[in-house]
Amino acid sequence: MSNESENFPKGFEVSSVKSGLKNNDYDIALIVSNPYAQAVGMYTKHKFAAAPVLFSRKNDKNKIKALFINSKIANSGTGREGYKNVVNYVESLSKKLECESTNILVASTGIIGVQLEMDKISNSIDHLVKDLEAHPNNAPRAICTSDKHEKCFSLQVEVDGKVGSFFAMAKGNSSIHPNMATVLLFIFTDINIDRKTLKQSFNSAINKTLNRISIDNDTSTNDSAIIMANAAIQNKVITVKTKKNYTIFTNALETICENLAKMIVKDGEGSIKIAAIYVKSAKTSKMALDIAKSIAISTIVKISLSVSKIDPIKLISIASETSSQFDPDIAKIKINGFLAYDKRKIIDNSQNEEFLNSMKLDEYKIEINCGFKTKFDDYYIFSDLTHEYIAFNNAYNI
Repeated sequence: MSNESENFPKGFEVSSVKSGLKNNDYDIALIVSNPYAQAVGMYTKHKFAAAPVLFSRKNDKNKIKALFINSKIANSGTGREGYKNVVNYVESLSKKLECESTNILVASTGIIGVQLEMDKISNSIDHLVKDLEAHPNNAPRAICTSDKHEKCFSLQVEVDGKVGSFFAMAKGNSSIHPNMATVLLFIFTDINIDRKTLKQSFNSAINKTLNRISIDNDTSTNDSAIIMANAAIQNKVITVKTKKNYTIFTNALETICENLAKMIVKDGEGSIKIAAIYVKSAKTSKMALDIAKSIAISTIVKISLSVSKIDPIKLISIASETSSQFDPDIAKIKINGFLAYDKRKIIDNSQNEEFLNSMKLDEYKIEINCGFKTKFDDYYIFSDLTHEYIAFNNAYNI
């Protein structure tokens, strides 16, 4: 990240503090935009949504000045007191930033059912506002909980002869399964785009990437994906009708989200291996998605992945159970590029040294060709299920 200051989106400033929520580690990040930004949020569909999600849902249609994120405590399952705490620290922050509370978004991640330590939150606000700089500094670290690795990604594109920049950061390594965005994800860009177009582009990118990953088939009460675009490079506003620039912008978002999605799955709690399941030539788009999803969330497949023994018969069984349109008589399966099943016949690769070597890798590719003469394809990325995952979640404490 040596060039982050130079390539960081114009108009954004960031600060991070060690407030004491996570003892001696960064645990709060503040991102401020000048000028104010257009924002779009995608949030958990969980009925037990956390207080910060409820607060941000009300605000993201407004022009946004700042985003405040804390880790360690999720502020979920905290009732009216939890929501009141959000209102209180946002009011304090808005006074320091000389904006309205309605111009601020928030997010939290961490342990559920615990009230925020408001003294630590309040004491950090002065430092956060004073230490703002045009650099991501320790923000990616500050939003982590049990993540083993920070997850961030930068990208620049040319729009109307001007260079537009993106910076993105995410956290997530458990309770990961599509039901919106599956993680905390934040993207910042200095490109000028109208909000309706921003929403369409963002939704498209999320659905093709972060809504195609699964670690443990659980969703979170705090899932939030937020993008802020402040138009600081002053390009001509991008709309759906400006097709070239819309495509450039959307492709950039897909690249960012795809990279972060892979980082999240690789960092899954207790994960050793990851796999991508591609379903091709399905009879319908729904069939392709349903089969890919069913395989990705299968406990037996995930356990098999952990011991490097992917059984093509199990894959066929899941596909057949998932879709009545699936036909084992015309389907084919490849594992790591090697044919493993062909029209009701299992291919024995037990003596194939190249295949055996491929099974020692940490990343797998499974391809199911349904055999129909169509272009209905879909995919999922998922992780294995190990003893370490069970041990970690039994002793969960950030």
